[in-house]
Amino acid sequence: MSWVILALRKQELKRAHSDYVAQDLQISRQERAMARQYNYEQLLTRNDQNEKLDEIKNEYNEQKENIDSLIDALKATVDGENEGKDTKDKISYNDFSDASGKSLSDYNRMLNEAQEEYQSDVMETRTYWEEELAMIEEEANDTETQLEQEKVEIETLMEAISQEIQAVDQAISTEVQNNTIKLS
Repeated sequence: MSWVILALRKQELKRAHSDYVAQDLQISRQERAMARQYNYEQLLTRNDQNEKLDEIKNEYNEQKENIDSLIDALKATVDGENEGKDTKDKISYNDFSDASGKSLSDYNRMLNEAQEEYQSDVMETRTYWEEELAMIEEEANDTETQLEQEKVEIETLMEAISQEIQAVDQAISTEVQNNTIKLS
């Protein structure tokens, strides 16, 4: 009769084992979903970074084009003034100031400042977005670690249940053999 109780115990253990298998499968699904979400968030962050960098580059190119056109206008004016003059009487680009009072060296300084500002903005933007990517990665790693710990716990429990099922099988076999009527 005790073998019947052991058989019921075995059935209960198998049910528990299948529940843990289902939990293990669910964790695997969560890991895959998390990996997809992580990749998606990374993609969005990189797209935002590239968009901001493009915006900064466009602003810089616009400033540069404006300054270059002012330099070209200044050079054209100097060339016009120097037309027909002797070499010693010609005006230097650096000595001439346009209507706004700026010389070639002023425009070159403005160009250098715009370039330095552009490089600074690019570095700040990259730093900001790299920090965002690092936060996403850290969050993903924390979640992955948690899921891995849960998975290890479940696998340990499944192994213990498998061993207990084997022990119950042996006990059932022993009980059946001990309760067998022997005709001699």
